[in-house]
Amino acid sequence: MVIRPFWIEKINSAWRKRPIVWFTGVRRTGKTTIAKMFLIVGCLS
Repeated sequence: MVIRPFWIEKINSAWRKRPIVWFTGVRRTGKTTIAKMFLIVGCLS
């Protein structure tokens, strides 16, 4: 899995503003993959 620092920072900044982050988009665009990547990075930190 490719770690994408841009999206990690976007999600972190959204979490600082609100306690819930909602991923929206059309099917098969990588929403679940980004969420899994964020969990892996969070566990490694």
